[in-house]
Amino acid sequence: MSINYSWALERFKRKQFPEIVSTGGAFLEDHSGRIAASDELIKLGDITLRAALMLGDRARTDRLLDVCGNLGALSHFRAATDLQDGDIEAAWFSLANATPYNPDHHGFWSLGLNSVVRNPDWLRYAERGCTFRSPATEAVVGGARSSPRYAVVFSSDSGYFKRFFEQGIASLRRNCSHFRAYYYVIEPDEECVRLMHMHAAEDVEFLIDAEPQRRGDKSYFATTRFFAADRVVRETGLPAFIFDIDSCVLADLATLLSSVEWPRGKTVCRFMGGLALPWHKIVANAMYVPPTREGRQYLEAVCAYLRHVYSRSSRERLWWLDQNALYFAFLARQQGDFANFPGWAMNRYVHYPRMFEDKDKVMAGRKGGAG
Repeated sequence: MSINYSWALERFKRKQFPEIVSTGGAFLEDHSGRIAASDELIKLGDITLRAALMLGDRARTDRLLDVCGNLGALSHFRAATDLQDGDIEAAWFSLANATPYNPDHHGFWSLGLNSVVRNPDWLRYAERGCTFRSPATEAVVGGARSSPRYAVVFSSDSGYFKRFFEQGIASLRRNCSHFRAYYYVIEPDEECVRLMHMHAAEDVEFLIDAEPQRRGDKSYFATTRFFAADRVVRETGLPAFIFDIDSCVLADLATLLSSVEWPRGKTVCRFMGGLALPWHKIVANAMYVPPTREGRQYLEAVCAYLRHVYSRSSRERLWWLDQNALYFAFLARQQGDFANFPGWAMNRYVHYPRMFEDKDKVMAGRKGGAG
């Protein structure tokens, strides 16, 4: 049996993380003097460290990092331990030491290296040389103005809009009150426009990006909802929920906002505790931003991060750009202005497909929400 990346990947797919950490870790220790000179051993180190993080096994993670030393290709895992320790300065050092994503060295979980910043002063200089502009949109379809209490913001390309819009808007209309939904749609085709006119009402507005700056870029399709939310919060003064396009709302968000348990004056994100790579510290599928000065500043920082990364990149795969933007903008702001999205609220109010689930089956199964 050959102990290598392919061996580990087959077990990773079956979630056999303890075997990867035990056997892969022992193999790396036995060949510790060769790791830096071997692409295959570096890539085995990458997946073995990822498996240790999946288990939350700090002791084995530290031992593996000791074996690998300060090797730049694996330095992002050292940043994960620094962040767990709350040592932000050490984490910045580890990120500065981290090499770019390299398919010879890294699995897909390390693609966040393409969009991570490596300098704590990134926000100060983010606009310098910035060629990416906050997207210009026009509202081509929108009903009469109502008096909503909150906004719900989504974004997608034409294909995802056609797949998920009708289930999503049905769930909102069935289960929620006093809302206005904003759908940011990139290059809508004729079928998209037909759907917009079919569902036009006072509770929905469509923002159209007819000339995207990142044509065909999936990361752009996902991150434009933050540019839309920034605009909505600034122009309407409404608090905003920001969801993935393939989400269904299960219960009235107005009730959630009026709950004494809801931290309505804070920006609410899905923070992931424990041992995690920087781009896994905040899950981007659900968040809430109040129309406070602090909330607006956070969205401005998120958008500055996105503009910076889009300006510096060309054809890199920008996986987890949205989560990097949320986390590093969080680090750049006063952290007392934030709260964790309560687990009870996620379970009761929002449903979204989990990793490896069939999105279409999950959304179709909801048929407009809980009712």
